[in-house]
Amino acid sequence: MSHVADSWAFREGLRHDLRVALKSRQADTISALRTMIAAIDNAEALPPDAEPPRTADSVVALSSPGVGSTEAPRRDLAMTDIHVIIRELVSEYETQGEHYRSIHQHEASDELRRKATIARAYLGA
Repeated sequence: MSHVADSWAFREGLRHDLRVALKSRQADTISALRTMIAAIDNAEALPPDAEPPRTADSVVALSSPGVGSTEAPRRDLAMTDIHVIIRELVSEYETQGEHYRSIHQHEASDELRRKATIARAYLGA
C-alpha cells in the first residue's frame, strides 16, 4: 500500500471514529477528532502564493474554464507527516493543559489532557 493510500485510509478512519463519537455524544473525542482532521486538511493545502495551473488559450486570457478548474491542487501527505501533525497537537494540548493547571483552571486542564490522550492513541494506529 502506498503512503498516500495509507494516509487516506487513516483519514477515513478518523472520520469514521468521528461519526461514532457523534452518535455516542463523546464531547472530548468529537473535539479531538475534529481538530486532528482539520489540522491534516490544513496541512494538505498549498501555500497561498502557489499559482493554480492556467491555460493561455481559454476564452478569457489566463482564466480556468470548466467546473472545478479553479480548485487548487492539494499536497499528498505521508503517514510520517500526519504523525508529526498529531504529535504537535498532543504537545499543544499538554502545554496548554499545564498552563491551565498553573492558573488553577483544573477542569480545562483535565479536558485538554483527555484530548491529548485521545490524539496520542492515534499515533500507534
